[in-house]
Amino acid sequence: MALMFYQPQSMDKLMKILDLEGNELAAYDELRANGKPKLGMLGGAFACYTQQPERFTFLVTDDNHKIELKHAGAR
Repeated sequence: MALMFYQPQSMDKLMKILDLEGNELAAYDELRANGKPKLGMLGGAFACYTQQPERFTFLVTDDNHKIELKHAGAR
């Protein structure tokens, strides 16, 4: 199960992956630039999980509003 947490004041996002018993398997957060989250990295929709390689792929748009695929892997 994947859960996304969002803090609107700081715009921080955190995604946690849990097994069926609620144990954390992995955690994902956004990349930071100058101590602040880089906007657009973790999205709340259009995400796909793959096991090999283990990562999430997000469908996002860049600064020019063109569609991009962004990948996030566990630490």
